[in-house]
Amino acid sequence: MSMLSYIVLAQHKALLQKGVDVLLHESGVIQGHIYTFAQQTPQPPIEEIRRIKIMASSQFEQPTAFVVWNIDGASELTQNTLLKIVEEHPDNLLFIFPVTSEVSVLPTIVSRLAIKRMAPSYEELADSTYAQVWQKILENPHSGLASTLIGVDNKKTEDIVPVIHDFLHYGYQYINKQQTASPMIPYLTKALYALRLITEQNMDPELALNSIFL
Repeated sequence: MSMLSYIVLAQHKALLQKGVDVLLHESGVIQGHIYTFAQQTPQPPIEEIRRIKIMASSQFEQPTAFVVWNIDGASELTQNTLLKIVEEHPDNLLFIFPVTSEVSVLPTIVSRLAIKRMAPSYEELADSTYAQVWQKILENPHSGLASTLIGVDNKKTEDIVPVIHDFLHYGYQYINKQQTASPMIPYLTKALYALRLITEQNMDPELALNSIFL
């Protein structure tokens, strides 16, 4: 039986690597049987795709992993080629695709691979460069969230969605820790609604974001 392949989704590279490491550990893949592709390029180069195809045609006695970075920056042709390789890969071979944007990955890939979402913990966000941003949101959810989203470049779906995911993840953890009613709750509900408009109904991000602030 073939090993299940994964998309690892996170906004930050450190979290992507953490997700990769977790999957490698859970799958029993050890050093010496891990092959990394396209980690330093914006998308997998054609020569890397050829290499992956050749290597994937082999049989592996030990659990082996191919970690292919940045397919969310690849063309539709490249992604379809990788999908075909994944669908035909032998037993004992695990594919892991770390990406920062789910919406830039073909739906056919998303539907066929398991998705492991990695989000920073409440403590990690509180101790990171996000600290001042989240403090503003806590002090005034409306203006804090507005300035955070307005600060996202170009308001593209692939840029907005990770920010909303982080806001939701942090907000729900904050509420659970406080165990009291919070002024953030209505904004979490609105942010979740905007996220669904963007990802499920393909609404323009700016129109969806307007629903939060009306």
